[in-house]
Amino acid sequence: MVQTRQLKFIFPNLITAMNIACGFFGILLASQGRIDAAIVFIFFAGIFDMLDGKTARLLDATSEFGIQFDSFSDALSFGMAPAYILYQSSLYELGLLGMLACLFFLLMGVIRLTRFNIYTQRGEKNDFFYGFPIPASAAYLVSFILMREYLPPQIGAIYAILFGLLMVSNFRLPNFKNKNLSWKYQAVGVVNSFVFMVVATTQEGPWPWRLFIWWNAYNLFVIFLNYRFIRRTHVSMSG
Repeated sequence: MVQTRQLKFIFPNLITAMNIACGFFGILLASQGRIDAAIVFIFFAGIFDMLDGKTARLLDATSEFGIQFDSFSDALSFGMAPAYILYQSSLYELGLLGMLACLFFLLMGVIRLTRFNIYTQRGEKNDFFYGFPIPASAAYLVSFILMREYLPPQIGAIYAILFGLLMVSNFRLPNFKNKNLSWKYQAVGVVNSFVFMVVATTQEGPWPWRLFIWWNAYNLFVIFLNYRFIRRTHVSMSG
């Protein structure tokens, strides 16, 4: 019985370990100049990041170790790895500025995760994220990397600084652990990201641009829905 209880804690942590492995292989491939292959591993890191928490809650296997382990994995897969891939793909052309922009993104991501852990340890209600989540910020960096042949490296530096600032801001987004929010938005987001990644790495011409615009438009739409959800929640609580 004791072994069965202990085993259920292993599964979510194994998924988190796969997240770390994806971040590691993303860095390794980027160091070899295989940028598109590195991006694929960041995409799968995002999938594992979605699954580990859901698996832990499904098995009633959430733990302090799991929370800390997940944060360290996010720092690698969505902080260090995207920043390194961004630099290797195009920001190296900016010299010191490119280095500092990528470092800034990494540092802000770690601060964002540290703040989240502090709130969690205090037992504060976490219906909302304060600051842009690091996986979402990494996704925007990856979207630029996919379009690096069409955009100047200065745009990548702006992305790194902008989303670094958003991560440590007081910008609020609903926590998708909240049961009032539909999982369908996440599923559609994953499909959109996958299609965008495949087309951007295999096609030339107008289609990467079209999907880049569609991907950003969809994300802005979801943010708008989140904003409406926050306003409705605030009104219902104050009323």
